[in-house]
Amino acid sequence: MLPEADGPTPPQYCPGSRLAITGTVLFTALAGMVLCLIRLRADSFLPAMALHWAVNALGHLTSFLLR
Repeated sequence: MLPEADGPTPPQYCPGSRLAITGTVLFTALAGMVLCLIRLRADSFLPAMALHWAVNALGHLTSFLLR
């Protein structure tokens, strides 16, 4: 089979995927600002690290559920 002249076709995304990606990016950016504040107030990395893990897990779970 010969490759297509225009190159590969881009993957087709469902509307839920776009919403999940946009929501994850916005939520993670907001969480990054909160993590900076927590780090400055707590004088320890542990609370910020725990919240970072929780935010990442929530983002993955949300994107999985919206697929």
